[in-house]
Amino acid sequence: PDRQTGGLALFANYGCTIRAMEPQIRYTTTSDGVNIAWGEAGQGPALLSCGPTPFTHVQEHFALWDAYFGTLARSFRLITFDARGTGMSERAVEEVSLDTMLLDAQAVVEAANLETFTVEAEAFLLSFGTALNLAVTLPERVTHVVLEAPFQNMRELADTPFGRVSLTLAEADWPVFVQ
Repeated sequence: PDRQTGGLALFANYGCTIRAMEPQIRYTTTSDGVNIAWGEAGQGPALLSCGPTPFTHVQEHFALWDAYFGTLARSFRLITFDARGTGMSERAVEEVSLDTMLLDAQAVVEAANLETFTVEAEAFLLSFGTALNLAVTLPERVTHVVLEAPFQNMRELADTPFGRVSLTLAEADWPVFVQ
């Protein structure tokens, strides 16, 4: 899928109808110079969603999870972003870590002018770590933390089909893994 269309043409090829809410896609730059894609939709209290890194794509996620994001955007100003090295954000980066992902999230918080917000993280340790780091780093701004399907460590998933396939693919071909 190409970065501009978000790969939505793929679904049209299979006869699928996309009723996607169209997020406003924007870019911001982190304090260490990396370009980060972020999107927003809806109105209301701010909800920053830390997606399941490395499986994020601001534009595609709104299309693929239309009902989920649509429901949230009816009650919240929903902000999502692609961490460095993933989705529509800058791909050629030297490091991806919890520290750099915190820089990504902080850049989005500033670009979106979030005075106070709820942070939500989806089902992966990197996104959980980012959400929790934001809450610790910005306690005066983060009002709530929501962890979706949390688990304590990767060992809980390592001996499952998902864990085995994910680890094997990530080690074999990182660019394919994050596509």
